[in-house]
Parts: sequence; structure tokens; C-alpha cells
Amino acid sequence: QSIIDSVTLNQVGCFQFQFTEKYPAGMYRVILGQTPKAASQSETTQSFSFIYNNENTELSTSFNYPIDSMKVSVGTENKMYYEYLEKKKQYNQKLGLLEQMLRIYPEKDKFYSEIRKQYNTAQNELTKYAVHLIQKYPNAYFAKVVRAEQYPFIDASLTEEVRFNELKKNFFKLSDFQDTMLLYSNVLSEKIIAYINLYRNSQYTEEQQSKEFIQAANKLLGLAKNGHPKTYQYTLDYMIEGFNEIKQDAVLAYITDNFILTHSCGIEDETLKKILQKTTDYKRTAIGATSPEIIFDPPIL
Repeated sequence: QSIIDSVTLNQVGCFQFQFTEKYPAGMYRVILGQTPKAASQSETTQSFSFIYNNENTELSTSFNYPIDSMKVSVGTENKMYYEYLEKKKQYNQKLGLLEQMLRIYPEKDKFYSEIRKQYNTAQNELTKYAVHLIQKYPNAYFAKVVRAEQYPFIDASLTEEVRFNELKKNFFKLSDFQDTMLLYSNVLSEKIIAYINLYRNSQYTEEQQSKEFIQAANKLLGLAKNGHPKTYQYTLDYMIEGFNEIKQDAVLAYITDNFILTHSCGIEDETLKKILQKTTDYKRTAIGATSPEIIFDPPIL
């Protein structure tokens, strides 16, 4: 992420950005600042995203609730995108409640079959809505975002464990890594985080958690490298920086041996050098590593 412009509000709270041809079509984030509460508790700043794709756009919102209060008066891309976000939010809330009911409601009760039916129906309705948008606006940037955000259909008749495994297995599609235009949005990064979190478990030991993260990294990077080189490189860089930030040295060592040393990597040389040294140090002291030979010089008599 990089800052491309800054503006100040006028007396009535309005501002505008002027985009030129040098700015690519994509998703841009407007950072508004912190609320007094957020500032006192060191929380994140208020912000919202909008899509630029060579059309004029007019938006209005509130500082405290920029996304929920968003109104788009000019611009098809953002109008449809925010309508999609609202629809997706409603369906995800519904699916979340139904998911809880699938876990706790007695399976032998007659109502349980209705829960399953509603769960599958909600998924199908959201998918149908997304497909409609993609087909109606095939050249729109927001349609690319909608397509990438589609998750696999998970049949409610499956057990909870099987549903979870199916979600992990089919979370990403190869097409997610073929469209380089997605690199000008937060879609891929947020989807990567969501996928990695599927492998996180607070009950795991450090070693167990590392093994799960390695499994996630292997599956994700194994699929990504079959996509566009730029998208694969972005995915590789993002995961390296992420696992480095949360101090998952075992995962970094695995990625180094299986992906960095066999493929090009775009991380800044100094950063990469430090990570490579870090993983080298880790592998020397990891459990199961061969200890260095011990040599004693005999005393001179």
C-alpha cells in the first residue's frame, strides 16, 4: 500500500480527488482518521474503499460509520459494488446463524431438515445474485471482485468436519491467481488471511500450529504458482511478510526451501536477506537438526 494523494475538507465536509490516466483501474482506500474513542484506545482509523474505473463517482457517508452509511449518487461501479456488499453482509449473517443451528440443533428433530434446506438455499441465492452481476456487467471492475469473492458451495447435509474440510479444499480457485487486475484491490490479501485463519487453532501447541500453517502455505502457493507470475509473486511475498510478522520461523523455513529458493521473489533484497538468515538460524537449532561437529584442541604439554 502507498499513499497517492491527500486532500482537506471544505467548510461543508466535502472533498474530491482528481484521477488521471496514470492511475490504474482498481480499488482505492480513503483514510479519514480516528474517532476520539479509537485514538484513546489505539484502534484503527476510519476508512472506506471505492472503485475507480474511468468514470466519475460521487459518494457520501458518515465519519463514524463510513461503510454502513455509504450512499452512491453517481457512478455505476461503486453503486453496484456497495449494493453487493450490503447483500453479501445480509446473507453472511443469515448463513452464520444457520451454521450455529446446524451445530447445536438435534439432528433427529424434524426442524433440522429445514435448517439444512435454508442453509443451502441461502448459499444458492447469494451465488445466483453474484452470477447475475457478473453477467450483467462483464467489463466492470467490481465484477472481478465479486467473482473472486465467491466461496465454494458447502452442502449442509455433510457433517461439520466434512463441511470444514471441503471449505479448505475448495476455498481458492485457479482463476483467483490468473487475473492481475485483482492486485489493485484488497481482495486477494483478505482472502489469503481468511484462508490461513482456517488453519489456526488456539488449542494447538506451537509445533502443531506450525505444521498446520505449513500445510496451508503448501496448498496455497502450490495453486498460486500455476496462475499468473505476478499474482504468484504477490502471494509469495505477502505470505512471507505475514508469517515473518507473526514469528512463524518453521513456516518461513519451509517456504524458503520449497518456494523462495526455486522461484523468483520480489521482496526487497534487504528484507529477503534478513528472512533468509533468520530461517537459516532456525534450521540450525530446530528439533531434529544435526548438531555441529564438536572439536577439542588437545592441550599442549
